[in-house]
Amino acid sequence: MTPERRKVNWFPLFLQTSVLLLGIFGAVVGYTRSEENRITALEVKVKVDEQARNDLQVSIHDIQRTLALQLKSQERSNVLLEFIVQRHKLEDEKKAEAIVKDLTEIMPGRSTVIEHRHPFDTIRKHYNKDTADAITKLHVSTITAAEQQTMNFYMNVGNRIIDETGRGLYQEIAEIEEQHVTHYGALEDPRASWFEMAVLHEYNECYMYWSCMESEVDSRVKMLWQRCLENEIAHLHVAVDMMKQFEKKDAIEQYPRSFPEPLVLTSSKDYVRQVIADQFQLTTDQTQFVPLSNAENRDRYAMYQSKVNGGAYVPSQQVIVNTIQTKGQDYRLETQGQSPLDILRDRKGAPDREKIIRYCLSK
Repeated sequence: MTPERRKVNWFPLFLQTSVLLLGIFGAVVGYTRSEENRITALEVKVKVDEQARNDLQVSIHDIQRTLALQLKSQERSNVLLEFIVQRHKLEDEKKAEAIVKDLTEIMPGRSTVIEHRHPFDTIRKHYNKDTADAITKLHVSTITAAEQQTMNFYMNVGNRIIDETGRGLYQEIAEIEEQHVTHYGALEDPRASWFEMAVLHEYNECYMYWSCMESEVDSRVKMLWQRCLENEIAHLHVAVDMMKQFEKKDAIEQYPRSFPEPLVLTSSKDYVRQVIADQFQLTTDQTQFVPLSNAENRDRYAMYQSKVNGGAYVPSQQVIVNTIQTKGQDYRLETQGQSPLDILRDRKGAPDREKIIRYCLSK
């Protein structure tokens, strides 16, 4: 009797085997991908490390290059500084008498260290615009413009001085020139209208160029003064027409038909010496000039002086002291003899502020 064959269902076995094979395949694939990722990460790390090394090398190179440039820049700065110092040394050798020639002397006048005054004592009484002579208005306009120009020069150029004492000196003089601008500007009548001031401004420029043209001995330069005069005459016509149009005023009624005597630049030696001799001890008390010994504002003057020049270091004094220490005496050009004041005659010692004030109080 032949045994009966048993039927076997292979599908579950096949399914289990397939699942097992898929699991093994998935594990193999996962492991392979993990290794690939690990290798990729290692390659990336290597690349990052190489980039970091390259960046570091670049940074080191940049630092070395920067340092080299800084050293070169420092060397250039040192060379430039040395050039500036040598240039100033050469400029220091230039004598002032080569500039002023025979027109004026170079000698001590009213010491800057005692010249600073309280602003209350800087204002002056103004002239009357309706009754003052034309020459008075012209002189006030000219001296105010000159002081304004001088103040601007010291204020704008003072920061270029290489020496600390020189910088301080320029700042000190700038303050004095600002005081002078207020002093002379206050002489102008504040009641004058804008159009009246414009006419005066142009009229004064015409007068100044006409004076230069009249006193000029060089024919070529004389033509330049004449050209400037013609330009200013045109400006004056415009200002006169505007005053007529807007204020119904005629400048002919305010100014003479001809200029005053021309202003000529000549030697001022005798005049300056006379001013030093007669006015050295003067100060101001509000709007008046008075001897320091008679001033009612001495306490205000002393207070302001102590604030401005109360310290041991005053540039205008230090410059003289430095010159005496290096040259043996101060710098002067006295063609008319010694100073008219005995306190200013010593060339080997500069009187300090206290000594000068005591001298003024004794007069």
